[in-house]
Order: sequence, then structure tokens, then C-alpha cells
Amino acid sequence: MYGKCVEKVEVTWPDIRRRGRGRGRAPALFGRVVFNNSCVPPFILGNKDHAKFWVHGRPLWCKKFLPH
Repeated sequence: MYGKCVEKVEVTWPDIRRRGRGRGRAPALFGRVVFNNSCVPPFILGNKDHAKFWVHGRPLWCKKFLPH
């Protein structure tokens, strides 16, 4: 939809094997989308707070990271 603007997507999944819950997959803890250009996130978000991406058939809700 936006062309090749994503450099990489990193998603951190919890290690549920340590909790003894078997091999199922728990929801992602957090993730990071790195774009090729800094003007891409404002273009995608517009005046919205969040955007929804699909990664490997799973939804990934994103918002701009604002450090404190």
C-alpha cells in the first residue's frame, strides 16, 4: 500500500516455556518498526494516534515512540 518503506520489523515475544505453559504462543509484548525515512510515520499516521499493520497474518498496532 505504501511501497517499500519498512526497513525492518522487530517483535518481542514472551518466553512462555519458562512458565510451564507448553508450546502455545502468547501475545507479543512489544515491537519496533524501522522505516527507511523519518517522514514515513507522520505520513502513515496522519492525525491519528495509532496505525494497524499486518505482519505474518497477525495484527500489529503501532504508535510513534516518544522518549521521556
